Amino acid sequence: MTNPKKMYTGRILQVLLLSTLVGCAETAPTKFYLLNSLASPSNNVASSVESVTPVVGVGPIDFPDYLDRPQIMSRIGPNELTIQEFQRWAEPLKDNFSNVLAENLSILLQTNQVEVHPWRGVQPRDYQIQITVTRFDSDLSGRTFLSARWKILSNEKEPVLVVRQVQLIQESVSQDFADVIAAMSQNVADLSREIADALKVLPLNRVPPSAM
Repeated sequence: MTNPKKMYTGRILQVLLLSTLVGCAETAPTKFYLLNSLASPSNNVASSVESVTPVVGVGPIDFPDYLDRPQIMSRIGPNELTIQEFQRWAEPLKDNFSNVLAENLSILLQTNQVEVHPWRGVQPRDYQIQITVTRFDSDLSGRTFLSARWKILSNEKEPVLVVRQVQLIQESVSQDFADVIAAMSQNVADLSREIADALKVLPLNRVPPSAM
């Protein structure tokens, strides 16, 4: 004789199992992204002992708290954001941003002497780049935004050499997140070029190694 209670329990388990399987099937796979640096020029980064290139320190770089999370944030209104749960940064965004900026400056200035804060080397820095990022995100149409205040410091009597503020906008070629992150990388590249251009016109009062 069939036990009605066991039949009922069995059907409940079947429903729960089916619901679990359906839920797993509908869950989108998580994707991970990184900002990318500029393409290296065909010629090697300057390394001649005859050349004098600045020692540049990048950082500290301050980021707003809303970006301190693995999920990518999208702006859906002037005062509203949404978390993209299945679109994530492969490493902390602040670290990724700092490393890409430093690599871009190394390429643009043709030097290997660019270091990211906190400093690990013992060589004194000629210039230090401090940045406060106030916005770094995208909207649902794919437009990306980077707003930041940055300054160049030195160890001279007047340590603050340059102070500027930027608001950069880059259109993504599509709403796909791979294209959105590529556009965000372009914003970082534009910021890097502006900083590099400012560094190139600053005097470097150091004696070339060959003359020492």
